[in-house]
Amino acid sequence: MSAPLDKKLDSPEQLRPKTVRGRSIGSGYRALFAYWGPALITSMAYMDPGNYGTDIQAGAAFNYGLLWAVWMANLMAMLLQYLSGKLGIATGKDLPELVRESLNSKFDIYLNWIGAEAAAAATDLAEYLGTVIALNILFNVPLLYA
Repeated sequence: MSAPLDKKLDSPEQLRPKTVRGRSIGSGYRALFAYWGPALITSMAYMDPGNYGTDIQAGAAFNYGLLWAVWMANLMAMLLQYLSGKLGIATGKDLPELVRESLNSKFDIYLNWIGAEAAAAATDLAEYLGTVIALNILFNVPLLYA
């Protein structure tokens, strides 16, 4: 359930997640836990200036209702970098090497590799499309050639 950015929200209840039956899940810790799933998934993406710009624009529309996502993303990025550093110092290996050692079959190894490549391609796709659109807007370069 998401409201368009140009639509004014009538109440904060519109931001509250709903259960399958359409009832509100309440407030407090229970509501906070319901938001953690999307927050953790969002925080896995690297927070670059473009993401902050998008967050600021969304904040203007939702009146700081999404500020928690920015904080969670930064905290999760710091945690993941800290844990990756500890892992490298303790074992002398990086995360992909350790994942490969823990997998048993070649099928699992290749499936994990394809998944990692797809995630990297999806991350780079946004940057690539942004460059293509910018070239089109600034220099009238056709999208196909840009």
